Amino acid sequence: MGEETRPEFPTFAWDVCSWTTTAQLPSWHGCGSKNGCGEYSRSDGDIVAFDFAPDDRGDEPLTEAEINLVRWVVDHEKEVHDAILEGLFENHPGIREEWLEYIPEGQVERCVPAVGSPEDFDNYIGINAIYVHQIDDGQAPYIGIELWCPWDDDHTQGILMHGTDVLEIGDAMLAITLDYATKHAQGK
Repeated sequence: MGEETRPEFPTFAWDVCSWTTTAQLPSWHGCGSKNGCGEYSRSDGDIVAFDFAPDDRGDEPLTEAEINLVRWVVDHEKEVHDAILEGLFENHPGIREEWLEYIPEGQVERCVPAVGSPEDFDNYIGINAIYVHQIDDGQAPYIGIELWCPWDDDHTQGILMHGTDVLEIGDAMLAITLDYATKHAQGK
């Protein structure tokens, strides 16, 4: 048997405030896709946008250690995907209850669907971007996941993770902002 070769990692580009790239994440293939006006369908794509250090880092080239934080997410994409679905499933009753007062009668199942398993979320959510924060604790990266979802058509859902551990679920700012990840890293 020959030695397995690792595919070349995608190229990063500076995009005004962060280093960006895309990567193929097969676990997201077939997830929900937003068609506008609150209409959703199954996606036929699995290319996902990444932002490295979306908050509070200069434009100096990424180090190998920083690239490896993003590579970790790509290498563990299935575990990250499954942890996101589990976290949403565990928190969905509260999320659903919170949004029910804002959803017009007759639109509840379309906008805040009842789900029977974590896998059901693959039909309703889609990934906007993955934010990898510049905190390197030598274990796993701090990751912000920005998802669109039918219950908040104007904004996006944010999930903060440390590796495959869901730390917090909130709005998109939770996923993007370094301060949230830093507070968790410092145990606050």
